[in-house]
Amino acid sequence: MTFPKKAMRAIQKGIAQNATIAELEYLGVNLRVLNQIEDCCGIIYLADLLKLTDKDILNIPNLGEKGLASIKQALFIYHKLESSKKRWHNSGSSKLEYYKKNSKRLEGALS
Repeated sequence: MTFPKKAMRAIQKGIAQNATIAELEYLGVNLRVLNQIEDCCGIIYLADLLKLTDKDILNIPNLGEKGLASIKQALFIYHKLESSKKRWHNSGSSKLEYYKKNSKRLEGALS
């Protein structure tokens, strides 16, 4: 998958800073998906996640096309991570409630 230049620069910066896959939750990846990747593959860091192929991810138990798509979408907008974190923390509600309120807006950014 080819990522926009902004996203690619942000991904490279994240790798250099040992970013964890847990941060992808701020960009809409379900926590269950992230836990499954960590539990089954022992992957904690973004750099290690990026080494996986689509086939590798689809072979993770209980992780299908939808989980793979959410990971790809999050990486596609990875450059929005910092602003997503700020909005999430300033929303005054739980992470789940914030995502429910803003998921349509985030999905629109991918179109």
